[in-house]
Amino acid sequence: MHMKRVLIFGCIFGSMLVVLLCLGLTWATFSWEDDFFFLDRNRPYDVSRIFMVALMENRGESAKSMVIPSQWARIDQWANEHQSVTCPVPVGISDEPTWWSTDSKANSDGDVYRLSLLILSLPCPDENQRYRLTIEDISLRQTERGWLIEDWGQITEQR
Repeated sequence: MHMKRVLIFGCIFGSMLVVLLCLGLTWATFSWEDDFFFLDRNRPYDVSRIFMVALMENRGESAKSMVIPSQWARIDQWANEHQSVTCPVPVGISDEPTWWSTDSKANSDGDVYRLSLLILSLPCPDENQRYRLTIEDISLRQTERGWLIEDWGQITEQR
């Protein structure tokens, strides 16, 4: 009876170890640079906000994953001309960045969404100031991959 318990315990423990090993390998091989893991492509406002953070941090591949391919050259140009911002985007509720948007609207078919203005303002503890990024006239289209940005207007930074 004792040997049977040891055998059962060993099988359970071994199975748990295999599962943890698989999870660890998955975690280690996942590329966080390819895309943001929390992106909900079914919500155009979320796509716009994560796109903005990707531009701020010069994460070109992540930004490209949120726009239509014909706009990829604009992402490359931004990455070549823009200095990455080191202000961390907070994830805690009490230290959330400040987001503003104006005049968001969808067309009658619900497959186009427009934001007249999107602003991100967040503290930069290392620089003892606030960073502000503004993107005008963001246009998104519903695709088979979810919402993708098809165009945007002027981008303004204040450091």
